[in-house]
Amino acid sequence: MLDLINQIKENELSVWVQEDAIKLAFGEEKPSDVLLAKIKENKPGLMDILRRNGILSKHDFWETEIFSLPNTSATLSFAQERMLFIEQFEQGTDAYHIPYTVELSSDIQQDVLIQAFQAVVDRHPVLNSIYKQNEEGQFALHPLDQKVCISQQAAADFADFKTQLSQAIERPFDLSTEAPMRLSQFTSEGKHYLLILWHHIAFDGWSTDIFLRELSQAYQTLLTQGRPSQQGQPVLPPLAIQYSDYAFWQRHQLEGEGLESQMAFWSDTLSGCQTLELPTDHPRPTKVNYQGRNVALTLDSALSEQLKTLARDQDTTLYVVMLSGFYLTLATLSGQDDIVVGTPSDNRHQPQTQDLIGYFATSLVLRAQVDLAGTVSDLFKQIHTVMTNAKMNQDVPFERLIDLLNVERDMSRHPLFQVMFGMQSFGHQQLSQDALPFESVDLGDEGLYAPAKFDLNFHVDDGHDALKLGLDYATSLFEHASAQRVLTIYQHILKSFVADSEQCLADIDVLSESEKTLLLRDWNTTQSPAPSMPTWHQLFEAQVQTTPNAVALTHQDQHLTYQELNQKANQLARTLRQQHVIRYERELTADTPIALYLDRSVDMVVSILAVLKAGGAYVPVSPEYPKERTQFILEDTAAPLVLTQQTHLSQLDGWLSDLPQLPELVLADNAYPQSSENLNLTVSGDDLAYIIYTSGTTGKPKGVMMPHSAYADFIHQYHQSVQAQPVSLVSLTQYTFDIFGLEYGLPLLSGGTVHLSDIHQASETLSEHASKTNVLQLTPSVWSVLQVALPEALDLSHVTVIVGGESGSEAIYQSLSQRFKEVIQVYGPTEACIWSTQSRYQSGNAHIIGTPLSNERCYVLSSNGKLCPIGVPGELHIGGTGLARGYLNRDTLTAEQFIDSPIEGQDERLYKTGDWVRWRHDGQLEYIGRNDSQVKIRGYRIELGEIEATLMAADGVQQAVVIDREKEGDKYLAAYLVSDQTLSMDDLRHSLNAHLPDYMVPATFNQIEAIPLTLNGKLDRRALPEPEWVESNGYVAPESELEIALCDIWSQVLGLERVGVHDSFFQIGGNSINAIKVISQINRYLGHSLRLELVNLYTTKTIAELAAYIEENQTVSFLDEQDNEMSI
Repeated sequence: MLDLINQIKENELSVWVQEDAIKLAFGEEKPSDVLLAKIKENKPGLMDILRRNGILSKHDFWETEIFSLPNTSATLSFAQERMLFIEQFEQGTDAYHIPYTVELSSDIQQDVLIQAFQAVVDRHPVLNSIYKQNEEGQFALHPLDQKVCISQQAAADFADFKTQLSQAIERPFDLSTEAPMRLSQFTSEGKHYLLILWHHIAFDGWSTDIFLRELSQAYQTLLTQGRPSQQGQPVLPPLAIQYSDYAFWQRHQLEGEGLESQMAFWSDTLSGCQTLELPTDHPRPTKVNYQGRNVALTLDSALSEQLKTLARDQDTTLYVVMLSGFYLTLATLSGQDDIVVGTPSDNRHQPQTQDLIGYFATSLVLRAQVDLAGTVSDLFKQIHTVMTNAKMNQDVPFERLIDLLNVERDMSRHPLFQVMFGMQSFGHQQLSQDALPFESVDLGDEGLYAPAKFDLNFHVDDGHDALKLGLDYATSLFEHASAQRVLTIYQHILKSFVADSEQCLADIDVLSESEKTLLLRDWNTTQSPAPSMPTWHQLFEAQVQTTPNAVALTHQDQHLTYQELNQKANQLARTLRQQHVIRYERELTADTPIALYLDRSVDMVVSILAVLKAGGAYVPVSPEYPKERTQFILEDTAAPLVLTQQTHLSQLDGWLSDLPQLPELVLADNAYPQSSENLNLTVSGDDLAYIIYTSGTTGKPKGVMMPHSAYADFIHQYHQSVQAQPVSLVSLTQYTFDIFGLEYGLPLLSGGTVHLSDIHQASETLSEHASKTNVLQLTPSVWSVLQVALPEALDLSHVTVIVGGESGSEAIYQSLSQRFKEVIQVYGPTEACIWSTQSRYQSGNAHIIGTPLSNERCYVLSSNGKLCPIGVPGELHIGGTGLARGYLNRDTLTAEQFIDSPIEGQDERLYKTGDWVRWRHDGQLEYIGRNDSQVKIRGYRIELGEIEATLMAADGVQQAVVIDREKEGDKYLAAYLVSDQTLSMDDLRHSLNAHLPDYMVPATFNQIEAIPLTLNGKLDRRALPEPEWVESNGYVAPESELEIALCDIWSQVLGLERVGVHDSFFQIGGNSINAIKVISQINRYLGHSLRLELVNLYTTKTIAELAAYIEENQTVSFLDEQDNEMSI
């Protein structure tokens, strides 16, 4: 009949009842004969509906949008359907409770109050109904015939009352047997409190004021007039329509063509939207647990009034101003500019819904671009437009929006948006003083109830002179201090808005003065006296005078004392200077690059020291480099001299012949009859000590030029901080990696010994020198290889290990902490002289890189050069004495990477590291990753280390590496695993499915013999083999009886001709509603053998996975429905 009524309206006709006839009015054109015939044919039913809804005039007809119809009382709205899905999925949750606590007055008439509650419930049957599921899995509303009652509880004191109150709020409803409203009275210390607890399935914020208004009206009526029903009248007049009529109307609307344009709007608006990636304090759990807390802040009255004035001046609403501030806050926190936010909408734009209690509220999805180059007023205009457009298209239920956009099912976060913003003042309705025998009790600050349905739920209460801000946050993601900081940033942004609405968003300062002091001074006060001499080799020469006969250097069976090392270096330094004069007829001057082409040997350290003493800058080149890289470095530096060994002469002669300038080859393994005394040569701290080549983004390596002062100061300061003295160290790092500078520089400044080794000989070298070694330096990748080779009996509990050069997993650091005395986490780019920060490892802190070292300074800056607030990721910029001069022959790149500080009042040169970090609340830096290589899969930003750690926890996995790759334009994850046994990839996939969201499970698993490493001991991602794909021909038919039955159920519910065993439920049309139907029918098929829950369809998404789960967990065989037999 609704179709006919809609057709009448579409033709701009009017119908109403007049006595026993239906009156019909039309405009210039008469209705068609077909329509008139249809009206006449349905006259009795149409007249009944018109009478039922009081349509007695043309005006009545057009004012009525939702009609009261017979037989609609069991209909559920889309919102109720989704709520029942959540209840089933969570198997009972308190996340959608709506508590309202009041203190009862002393003169309360309890029986009258109960009758008043009953009157409201009678007027709104949705408050006294349950939800039953039929055999097909469909839910329907069933009315209850039970009276309102109030439970009674006594509390020992106020603290006990709060405990009991909290427990009452958190006790889940069983919506299949229990009405969605509970009343609980508590007595404590002579006072009486009442908890009114509603379930969201029958209630929303708007309903609060309706409920209190009607409760007041009923209470007063009963007090003054007695019970009107005794005279045949209800206490409250009946409603024209009920919530179930709205639910029926909503479904009918969606089935028609009226919402096609709205669906198209949402499809276009939300196409390609990204997940909001807020910086969290804890890894995201695989499943939302709804555990939350809240923080609150009240703006002062002056600021509140200024914001209201600003809204009027901008010709917009206070809501738009406050929401704009929230968008800028999120942009500041996330570094993203395309942001999706949810906002609650009362969804009561039909006048007939204004007085209905029920679950009307929906979530509008708001997508906006925060352009930092725009002004505050520009942002207001955009948000105003976004909100207006969303309101104009709000008839599409959020539940249907998820299906329309085919949103990825992810149990770890809310679909489409992860943060909610709302502004409302429900529950502040002013009732007359004596209207109700109670007053509301605000226990919000007591933390009694703050479920986290979203990552963040921000709400503004504008029901007072001063605006009140509240933030509910998920405790599984955020610490309390982080949530408080969000409010602080938001408040600073609002103050900036009222100060100047035409300022550029990028110019808004979100930091307080106290936070600036922390970031600029307290956490960067690292000044320490410089070394007594400007160069490291001079400091070494001083150490030679102190410990001339101590062993300085060993390699295999070779040993050199400090005096022998110094003398050999002096002789070679004089030879270098002499050869330069002979070949080029001029003295070797400062900054002259001298290339080293040497195998790992004592010659290598002698040569480094010799170049420094000769006044040149050493350039290490590995004999393992390919010809092209070697030629590039020698041509780029135009090195006049190359120090090498006899074994490499013939190869170098051939390779160097192609160079524009042929360098002079000098043999480091020759003995030269030169003076062994220290050279009387002045070398400045500003002169270059070395040039080390690192990989470049253009494919060509770039030479980092490091001055003596930076290297000397680093070794001197690090020497001061190391507790173990003298330092004896087994050196495993290639000399082409800048951190090798610590491995020779630190021991030789302390009177200790450098034991040269490599990763292949490390086990033997460590075993031989274990008792004399007290420091070791490793990359995480080197340790992952070395730990397998080290004998368990080898005692390293006295050794301090320095770990850095790349990020490492928690498993790596845990294994290190079990073998070594202490683990020092370090971080530093080649451009900032070896290490810039360090921290002593503590369990769970694998990504912490610590605090700046002496004379180093660290600043975390946003993309527009602003200091990032504590907890907010940004690019790490390093200042201090350790900075390189720049890149050799790359002036443009040097100017891009080495910049003048953009921080106001700072006159300092900074290096842009390209690394994404953030300050923690304890003043330590946390490493997040490279800002130019963030991994995103299906719109989600992914932390590969989390996947690797989960794989490492699986049985049999010794090492694990996960990388992103691309196939046919689509990005995917590939896992590489090392094990001494054959791994079951299906088991690994199943294990990851149980711990990680679907988008974090690698598409391929590849078992390899060893993880490839670069010469510098880091993971060599490019050397990983191409993943092995198991090709699929698409459809794979079911084979077992169970698989056939499951495929039949899926096909029937989803309306598909066939379903394959590897088809994913949600990728072939499954959604939350038909998931309920599928589980219901599968449970009916299984009988008593096993009961599945909704969550099983989210963790085992294919027929094959689901069948395997059932077979593994069933307790009895399947019920034979035909003969009703069961075998156990």
